[in-house]
Amino acid sequence: ELDSCSENDTDIDYVSKKDRVNYNEIFSIVEEIDKSLSSYIANLKQIVPPRKGEEKALIYQVKQGNAYAHQRLISMFLKVSVRIALYYHNRYGFQLADTIQNGNIGLIVAIEKFPLETNKNFNVFSSWYIRAHILRYGRSFFNTCYFPYHIKGKIYTVLDVLKEMGFDPMRIDEEHECQEVYKDVSTKIGEPIETVKQYLSFFRTPLPFNR
Repeated sequence: ELDSCSENDTDIDYVSKKDRVNYNEIFSIVEEIDKSLSSYIANLKQIVPPRKGEEKALIYQVKQGNAYAHQRLISMFLKVSVRIALYYHNRYGFQLADTIQNGNIGLIVAIEKFPLETNKNFNVFSSWYIRAHILRYGRSFFNTCYFPYHIKGKIYTVLDVLKEMGFDPMRIDEEHECQEVYKDVSTKIGEPIETVKQYLSFFRTPLPFNR
């Protein structure tokens, strides 16, 4: 589904899971959101789909310095980056074009860091780095503030909890805050209630931190 961003992403395998993700639908949504991305999406559509297990062979060639393998591996996963970027755009209001770019950088980092000596799945490994880079450098309603990466992760979890409870995070005020909200959020993110109160304050007051 379009708003799903599982840690077990394996949708790059078009041979065995070709029906798992409808990229044509994703591409259409992206173009509707930002028409300036149309030419980029058109180029993605021209990329030859990977054969089953192709990424496993390519990653070894990349580590040996094969430039073609490096470019081919990147091109195969660019659409995964688009899908994950769309998820964060829909869920947190990240600027779509910038988020796609951040995801692509995360993909390149994943290729550089992938350890050949393990049995890790590159599909999952690269998806994790795409998400991590998007979260680290993503611009949403926090873009006027600076938060360390580990704090950003907590704040987005708080955002999810508030949405699940039916609150509009951008309109939350002290009247909405109650002990029950503190307890629920505290349990979900594993932080004490005083820390939760601090996180909730970020949704109310823009902070003049420098990047």
